Amino acid sequence: MKAQPPASAPATPHIRRRPVAAVVFWDFDGTVYRAPAGCRRYGEEISRSLRPADRGEYLARLDQYLSGRGGIGAPDGWEAAAELAAQYSLAAHSPPEGEDERGGEPGNGTSARATSKEGQALGQGRWHEEFRRAREYLEGGACPLEVPAGLPDAISRMRPVSRHVLVTNTPSFGVYGLLQRLGVAGCFDEVVCEAAKPALLPARLSGAAAVYGLEMGAVLCVGDHFGNDVAPALAAGAAGAYINAYGAGPAGAADFEGPVLEAMLPELQGWVAAAAGDPLPALAPVTPPAQGL
Repeated sequence: MKAQPPASAPATPHIRRRPVAAVVFWDFDGTVYRAPAGCRRYGEEISRSLRPADRGEYLARLDQYLSGRGGIGAPDGWEAAAELAAQYSLAAHSPPEGEDERGGEPGNGTSARATSKEGQALGQGRWHEEFRRAREYLEGGACPLEVPAGLPDAISRMRPVSRHVLVTNTPSFGVYGLLQRLGVAGCFDEVVCEAAKPALLPARLSGAAAVYGLEMGAVLCVGDHFGNDVAPALAAGAAGAYINAYGAGPAGAADFEGPVLEAMLPELQGWVAAAAGDPLPALAPVTPPAQGL
């Protein structure tokens, strides 16, 4: 008698099979931890490439943004530092006042400084070494870091019924050592660096849903950058949790929203519990965030 094939193929020996009811994707910078001082150091490194006359004003404007007083149309501190610097760089290489960029007749009298949109475009892909030095500062122990209160415990409660994936555009040299320093390396089932968000995020979300046999509504993306983390998830049919720390993104567009992650953790646990059909252990009272790690 011919043997019948098994109903389903056995799991690969080195991969533990763990059915889940939901998959949660987490952003890293500004989500799993907060470090305005790291963004400030990035700005300090960048400022060395600016005209000496511009450095003080540049850093003062960056400090204003990092303290929550706005002034830069950027979604997070890292982009704010780069975008603002690009504006000053463009101004430094603009034609003298009274000439247009072709050296012809006077223009309309507008400032030579770049617009926010121009600065964002110019800031993409620049200041690599400055970024590396800022990440070294983050890992080195001198930079004050803040882990959202209750985050490790909340993930621990959710993990028995859900998978948790860290997805960041940061290269690995700026991620793994910092995860260890933060004490959250064990929170995640998978870590994806240089993730090319937002372009590749929808494919990652739909791939996870397919692998675990879930509807897209059982996939959640948590992040502080609306354009990179939340908008692609919502467009793909997944849920989105938006940490709107600087008031830079649209209000009311995400499934969950708040200025800090702590305020959303009970709701996120409730969402996972609803997906699993079972209650999770109650969230402990929120304690003050860890300081000076």
